[in-house]
Amino acid sequence: NPMSPGGLFAHQWYQVRAVSGWTSWVAEWLDDSQVLCVDAKDVEDEVFAINNRREEDRETKMVVLRTGETTGLVLESREWDPAIDAPTAKAAGGFYDGILMYYIDSSKELADQSLIPLLPNGAGEVWDQGMWPGPAVSGVDSMFQEGEAAEYDGLKIEVLSMQDGVDYVR
Repeated sequence: NPMSPGGLFAHQWYQVRAVSGWTSWVAEWLDDSQVLCVDAKDVEDEVFAINNRREEDRETKMVVLRTGETTGLVLESREWDPAIDAPTAKAAGGFYDGILMYYIDSSKELADQSLIPLLPNGAGEVWDQGMWPGPAVSGVDSMFQEGEAAEYDGLKIEVLSMQDGVDYVR
């Protein structure tokens, strides 16, 4: 399906014109000035403002918490855009809006688990009973909402506030 890209968003059961922030940066679609890279060992108690990936003329689009020479945790803000994303029953309710967190290992090929999402609430795949995949209205819940947190490599990352166009993460 030409509407389903490779990478982190490849196996969603609806059409999506989305690529990860990491893939966008590697392809030079994101400028270095839009990516905040911080050594994870230097982070104590900081709040990061992350702007919606799709809005133009905004500053930080992605935060990378570097955990090793080729590894890190990427944080990016996503908001569903009905002008370019396929409508689903859950889109209007904000199901696809939130903070996306995923582990990167740049020493691996794209299709070799180089991008692995963290999931809120320890969620796995959730499908509507008897509706897989065709008319299912739910899938993998990979978006962190206000108040949700994840732990990774000794760091605790919490979504503090979600606002129109910018989200705040501690």
